[in-house]
Amino acid sequence: MNPAKAVEPPIVPPNPTIPFTDEEFEKILWAVDLFRETHSKVMEEKQRKLKALALVMRYSGMRIPDAVGLKRDRVEKGKLFLYQAKTGTPVWIPLPKVVLEALKAADDGN
Repeated sequence: MNPAKAVEPPIVPPNPTIPFTDEEFEKILWAVDLFRETHSKVMEEKQRKLKALALVMRYSGMRIPDAVGLKRDRVEKGKLFLYQAKTGTPVWIPLPKVVLEALKAADDGN
């Protein structure tokens, strides 16, 4: 007789991912702007890339590994080209001006 058959699996309620509030995101950008003050050996280029990363993630919904590996050719005419995860359908995501400016500033450092 298997005693494990009497054990029922736990009921785990779904835990939805909730986006940052506008106030929380402003604090993130504020922290990026102050980053070099607390880490003085970090080059300005890294700070610009951090800001671009935060903005791309915020306005595209990308996760960290996807945003870090984002290729420059995926942004064209103000839109980000991606494939939907579940269906593989190609999608163009319009990016706000602030994101495009941050991406350009991050590129200018290269």
